[in-house]
Amino acid sequence: MNSRPHNGAGLAAAVVLTLASSWMSAFPDVAYGQSEEELQTLLMFYDPDELVITATRSRKPISQVAEDLTVVTAEEIRQLNAHTLTDVLWTVPGVQVDLKGGPGSPTFPLIQGADYRHVLVTVDGVTLNNLSDNFPDAGSIPVQNIERIEIVKGPASSAWGSALGGVINIVTKDAGTTAGVNGMVSGSYGEFDTSDMRGEISGKEGPVGYYVTAESLRSHGLTPGNMVSNQDIYTKLRWEVCSHARLTFTLGHHDGDRDNGEDRLADLAFQDEYERLFGTLSLNVALGKEWDLDLSVASLRLEQDQLLRQRSTGSLLDSQTSTETTHGLDAKATWRHGGHTMVAGADFSAQKLEAQRILGGEAERDRWALYLNDTISAGRWALTPGLRYDETDTNGDFLSPTLGVTYSVSKKTILRASVARGFSLPGFSETVGGGPFFVPDPDLDVEKVWSYQVGMESQEIGPLWIKVAGFHHRVTDALAQREVLGEDGLPLYFTIVNTGKQRLRGFEIEAKTVPVLKTSLRAAYTFVDAEDTRTDETVLGVPRYTWDVGLHFDDRKGLQAALKGHYVWWNEPAADMGDYNSFIWDIHLQKRFSAAEARTLELYASVRNIFDGSQYQIPFYPNPGRWVEAGLRFEF
Repeated sequence: MNSRPHNGAGLAAAVVLTLASSWMSAFPDVAYGQSEEELQTLLMFYDPDELVITATRSRKPISQVAEDLTVVTAEEIRQLNAHTLTDVLWTVPGVQVDLKGGPGSPTFPLIQGADYRHVLVTVDGVTLNNLSDNFPDAGSIPVQNIERIEIVKGPASSAWGSALGGVINIVTKDAGTTAGVNGMVSGSYGEFDTSDMRGEISGKEGPVGYYVTAESLRSHGLTPGNMVSNQDIYTKLRWEVCSHARLTFTLGHHDGDRDNGEDRLADLAFQDEYERLFGTLSLNVALGKEWDLDLSVASLRLEQDQLLRQRSTGSLLDSQTSTETTHGLDAKATWRHGGHTMVAGADFSAQKLEAQRILGGEAERDRWALYLNDTISAGRWALTPGLRYDETDTNGDFLSPTLGVTYSVSKKTILRASVARGFSLPGFSETVGGGPFFVPDPDLDVEKVWSYQVGMESQEIGPLWIKVAGFHHRVTDALAQREVLGEDGLPLYFTIVNTGKQRLRGFEIEAKTVPVLKTSLRAAYTFVDAEDTRTDETVLGVPRYTWDVGLHFDDRKGLQAALKGHYVWWNEPAADMGDYNSFIWDIHLQKRFSAAEARTLELYASVRNIFDGSQYQIPFYPNPGRWVEAGLRFEF
C-alpha cells in the first residue's frame, strides 16, 4: 500500500507559493515595475492574440477558445532537452504519463483521467493512434520537427471525431520562407550508452520552401530490458503556386526496435519492432479576403511485430505481426466576415488492419464526417457553437454538438465555459480480435461523454499569471470486461461490453511568475475524482492528483537552467505493488555562445530523477533512476 510522498506535494507547493509571496513583497519595485522584456515573458504564458487551430480546426485567437487548451512551443521543448513526445507531456498540467523506461520506450498519455484510448494524437492532421486498440505511442514520436503542440483537454469530437478525452495536435515546423540555408546539428550522450543525434535544414529556392530533419535515438537501457534504437526522418516541401495558393507536401518515417521489459522469474523478454510511414499533400487557396479553401489527402502505414523471447537464450517463442493502413481525404472551407469565423468541412478515411490476432486475418472500416462551427465575436464576448456528424460502417453514427463562450473581463482576464458531447470508437481488438479465452463483440457501440467545463486565465496581479479550470465528464457505454461462467460456475471466456459508467470531475490550477532575480517560479496542481456511477466506488488506476513545480533561470545572455518536480498519485490497487511515493526532480541546463554570421553553439546537460525517486504503477515497468546526459547543439 502506498503512503503519501515524504517529499510530497503539499510541501512542494507551500515552498513555491511562499517563495513567490516573499519575492513579490521583498522586491516590490521589481515585481510590479516589470521591464518590457519581463512582460514579454508572461505573454509567452498567455498572449490573448496568439492564434491556435486545434479547437475549431481554423486559426483563432486563444482568447476566443472556450476549451481548456495548453500550448507547448518549440522553445519550451528545447529547454527540456526532450527526446520524444513523452518528455514533453510529462510536464503538461492535466496530462499524466507513466514512464515505462527511458527515452523512446512505449508510453501512453492520459488527460483529466480519461483513458489513453480516448486521447487522439495527430501530426499534420494524420492520426497516430493505432487501429487495434487506439494506442497513441508517445514514446515513438520525435520532437525535433515540432513547432508547437496544442492540447485540448476534454472532448474534442465536434471538430475531430473520435476524441472523447482530448486531442494532442502536433503542428510541425514550416518550410523555409527566405533564400539561403538555415540548419542545426546536435548530439547528446548519456549513461547506459544513451545517445540522441539530430540534424535539420530549411530554406527556400525560388517558389519552393523546404524543411528536412533526421534523428537517431539509441539506448542500451535505463531500466532492465529497455534497449531502444529509433530512427526518424521528416520532410516538408511548400510550393507557392501563386500569391493566393500554395501546395504543401509532407513525408515522415519512424523506425524503431525496442525492448519492452523482462520477466526474470519466467525467463521471458518482450520486444517490439515498428515502421511507420505517413504523408500528406494539401492545397490551400485564398478565395478573396473572406474565404479560404483547404483540400488534403493523407496516408499512413504502420507495420509492427510484437516479439516474445526466452530471456536467457534469446530464442523466439512467439511473434505477432500486424500491418495497418489508413487513407484519408479532408476538405475544409473557412469564412471570415465581421465577427464571424465559420468553418465547414468533411472528412473521409478508409482503414484496414491485417493481423494474426484478428479473426479472419484482417478487418476494415470506412469513416466519414461532416462538421460545422462558428466563432462569433461581439465586443468582449465570443460564442462558439459547433456540430459534427460521424458515420462508420462498423459502429454506427454519432452526433457531437458543442457550445462554448468566452468573456474578456479585461485585456488581462478571460473567463471560459463550454458544454460538449463526445465519443470514442472501440478498437479492432475489442470488436474482431482473437485470443485465448477471449470472444470479441462486433456490435460494440461507441463510448460516449457529456462534458461541462469552466475556466479563467488572468494576469491582473502584475507579476503573476494564473489559470484555473474545472471539469465534469459523464461517460456512458464505457468499455468494460465481462467474465462468462459455465454451468459449473467456472469461467469459460471473457468479452468486452458497453456497460461502464463513470463520472470524472476535478480541477486544474496553474501559476507562473515573471522573473525576479532572473528566476521565475511555476506550479500546477490537478485533481481528478473518478467514480463508477453504478457502484458509487472510486475508480482505481485513474491518477487522483498531479503536481508540477519548478524554477526557471534565464540571464538573457545565453545561460538557462530549469529545475522541475513532477508527482502523480496513480491510485492503483494495492495488489499492483506500484511505488509512487516520490517527486521526480529533473534539472536542465543550457549555455549558448554566439558566433559570427548568426551562428550559435550551445552546450546543454540534464540530470533526470536527481534524487533517484520511484514513480511507477507496476514493478514490471519501473521508471528510470537518476541518469545524466550532455550534448552540443550548433545552429547556422
